[in-house]
Amino acid sequence: MLTNYFKIALRYLIKNKVYTIINIAGITIGISTCLVVYLISGFELSYDRFHSDNVRIYRAVSSTQDPGNTDWGYEPVISLASSHIIRDECPAIEQIANFYSYHASVTIPGHDNKTKRPEVKYEQAKVYDMIVAEPEYFNIFQYKWLAGSPITAMNKPFKVVLTESKAKKYFGSISFTEIIGKQLIYDDSLRLTVSGIVKDWNKNTDLNFKDFISYSTIKFSFLKNAIGFDDPNEPDSWGEGNYSQTYIKLKKEIQPLSFNTWVANMIRNRRPVNMQGEKFRINLQPLSTLHFDEKYGDYYSRQAHLPTIYGLMGIATFILIIAVINFINLSTAQSIRRAKEIGIRKVLGSYRKNIAFQFLSETGIVVLFAVILSILIIKPVMVSFQVFMPAGLEPGELLNVSTLLFLIILTVLTILLAGLYPASVLSSYAPSLSLKGLATGISNQKYYLRKSLIVFQFAVSLFFIVATIIIGEQIKYMLNKDLGFNKNALVNINVRYINPNLRYTNANKELLANKIRKVAGVSMVSLNLMPVALGWNPTFKFKDKEKGTERALSCRMADENYVPLYGLKIIAGRNMMVPKNDSMTEFLVNESCAKQLGFKQPSEAIGYMMTSSSWTGPIVGVLADFYSQSLQKPISPLFIIATKASIWSIGVKMVLPENHNGNFKSILTNIEKDWKEIYPTEKFEYSFFNEDIARFYDEEQKNSKIMNASMGISIFISCMGLFGLATFTAGQRTKEIGIRKVLGATVSDIVSMLSKQFLKLVLISIIIASPVSWYFMHKWLQDYAYRINISWWVFVLAGLGAILIALFTVSFQAIKAAIANPIQSLRTE
Repeated sequence: MLTNYFKIALRYLIKNKVYTIINIAGITIGISTCLVVYLISGFELSYDRFHSDNVRIYRAVSSTQDPGNTDWGYEPVISLASSHIIRDECPAIEQIANFYSYHASVTIPGHDNKTKRPEVKYEQAKVYDMIVAEPEYFNIFQYKWLAGSPITAMNKPFKVVLTESKAKKYFGSISFTEIIGKQLIYDDSLRLTVSGIVKDWNKNTDLNFKDFISYSTIKFSFLKNAIGFDDPNEPDSWGEGNYSQTYIKLKKEIQPLSFNTWVANMIRNRRPVNMQGEKFRINLQPLSTLHFDEKYGDYYSRQAHLPTIYGLMGIATFILIIAVINFINLSTAQSIRRAKEIGIRKVLGSYRKNIAFQFLSETGIVVLFAVILSILIIKPVMVSFQVFMPAGLEPGELLNVSTLLFLIILTVLTILLAGLYPASVLSSYAPSLSLKGLATGISNQKYYLRKSLIVFQFAVSLFFIVATIIIGEQIKYMLNKDLGFNKNALVNINVRYINPNLRYTNANKELLANKIRKVAGVSMVSLNLMPVALGWNPTFKFKDKEKGTERALSCRMADENYVPLYGLKIIAGRNMMVPKNDSMTEFLVNESCAKQLGFKQPSEAIGYMMTSSSWTGPIVGVLADFYSQSLQKPISPLFIIATKASIWSIGVKMVLPENHNGNFKSILTNIEKDWKEIYPTEKFEYSFFNEDIARFYDEEQKNSKIMNASMGISIFISCMGLFGLATFTAGQRTKEIGIRKVLGATVSDIVSMLSKQFLKLVLISIIIASPVSWYFMHKWLQDYAYRINISWWVFVLAGLGAILIALFTVSFQAIKAAIANPIQSLRTE
């Protein structure tokens, strides 16, 4: 019996090839989209879910609100003082561990005559996979120990534990027991002994550390200066530069709220009086949110944008619904053609449930074909949309039990969504009416449903068109807006992570800068803390002596070349000069800073004395406001300290000679030669400033590509459905068209008649989609302090685009029907 159902279903699908291909193609696209989005979301949501007791593991984080500032600043760290008090006094915790991220080159000394391996050096990795950690770290996070003991491996200075992959990288194929006791040299001078080897985690994690250096090493090595460590018992240990990254495991049945209450009381009672003016909090961040909470940055994890993942889920759902709508539309449209078939089946004894199952069988075959095709094309699809794929996600994830289960559930759900309504409607025909050819009256309700579904399809497509245009315009606005500084032909050379063992000083950086100034094609060089605009906007406090308060403002530190290098505009006073005595310096402020200080005119700020940290001096100039961060945020009050004490970056402005058709590669090659003369063991790293600015908007660029892809897919599926319905309609009205042509109707009259009904539905879609898309895109734009206005032409352009797409889709079949020979269609009359 079942075999008979499937045979009949296959015969029908083969007979109606056009509709079958349209349905299979649409549902294949829908299922493929859902499958790709499931793999992406499943991959991202799986981060750090595998730890035992993961619901009890938290990261301790802090947030600060300075006087006169409405915004909170968020940090993924807490002070050493507070972490020690929590360890000693908090009754809610089971374990606590501090650690510091570390970045170093690693040298493997030459081995004995047996191995005959020469000395090997690995340069600093771009990935932060090293930490200086307390032994308790291995109590919170469980590792399988392959060699060494978790009890003794980290309890003494100058010890390091490696993961299996790092041990093999450093020492090759020798046994793990032989590796224990061997030495590694970090940053050319820190000699550590391997005391343990643990197995790598094979699950997704943001804590992907490979080298674990014992915490007690800090006090006896240059690490104390390299990571900014100070004794937690020092009076200022609550302040800047004394923060550690801290993970906490709560006792069973203890809620984070009880910890937050305890720590709030601790802060109130123990924090130094000179810091009471600012609002300060310590909270627990669940381990499960580490991968998504963008408020807290760190040096080792790749964060995903959770709203984007939810958006992808929504888009995949809509695309599948559009494909299902195509199937329902085409199935119900053919109901008139199948009315007599249903009537005969019922007269011959078929029950309604048998007929319904027959139509569900047809749906099932289409969906199964679509699923098989989706599995076959998933790898090329993932390659084509590589920009959306998180690093590490492979098509092999399809072999997971959870993915296969999702595919089964998706298949069953699609069959039910696409097949239940057509099967229910088609099986309900009364045989007495269908055999007399009166089923047309029954189909009116389905006709209105088809219209509604077409309207829904094109409304979704129109939303994607509008969203694509608006996101593209906002990105164009952000990339082309005058930011108040020059960003072209500028290179930033990173000197922050040069070997921190004190062998290199600021004098070496100044020597490098002087060498670079002599390179042909270099017009200006500046030593500075960081460029004018960066994703991170550090704040420094300064004392407002007149009002007796402290303020926290964005800060830069640089030499006198900083202003001309970036083309900043001085609207009052003069450029700053770096004094010989760094305790007494000069300041520049932007317009917003001058206003916050209470000056009505920029010139009034000149001569005002500022004190920040260890620097004191007058304001000598006021700069026109410039954008130091993404346009998502308003311009920050900002000041610049004239100093060479903190040099993390060397800014270089390059100029190509006239009639030079090349690029800046030769200039950078010469700069690298100078670098190697001063830092022979360090890696030369640089970035073009305009590319750094563009990276501010990586998320927006990604959203734009997602919308482009969604728009293309939804329009393609909708047009396939419209093409199928136009084909069916033209076929149903073949004789009518023949009679009209005989009576004098032109080709344009016929095309207009067949296209008009579909264009009316598209117009209704435009009316529905326009306010909906305006509302959601207006809400999206509110996240940007500086944004475009949504113009009327966006909706006109989107509407015209939809009309032209629909007209092109329908007119192909309409013209084909209109130019057909009427003799052929009227021959049987």
